[in-house]
Amino acid sequence: MKKIIVMLNWVKLAVVSFLLLFVVVGCSSSRPIKKANHKLMKVANEYELDGQEEFVIGEFQSSTYKVYLGNFEKTDLKIYVVNKESKKAAQHFVLLPNHTATVFVADFQMVIIQNPSKETVKVKIGYNKEVEGFRYQKIKEYQMGE
Repeated sequence: MKKIIVMLNWVKLAVVSFLLLFVVVGCSSSRPIKKANHKLMKVANEYELDGQEEFVIGEFQSSTYKVYLGNFEKTDLKIYVVNKESKKAAQHFVLLPNHTATVFVADFQMVIIQNPSKETVKVKIGYNKEVEGFRYQKIKEYQMGE
């Protein structure tokens, strides 16, 4: 009888652990595009990034803004939020295939989207207001800072 009770306790612990893991994974910051509910993703522009290229957003922006990103490719994209003056990254994450993300950007920062693959990819980008300063460039390295 004691063995059955001990076994039932282990089963309960396993079920509770699995449910906690499911909740934690389900609360991640990026969501599949099919379930994304960003209204601006519908009116977002589609940009092409060549292999080993990055796209700079907000280089001349003087106020805060939001960037909505959608990765429709099979390649991971690297996203950096970089200080305009020091060129050090305040944030860095990977935008997985078929996922979206919202990035909050301060007036002293800019967003860098990197395509580390050799293939050209498409990314959908939307904004909550008009943003100034866009350009393409070869991939650079960014150190984490502030």
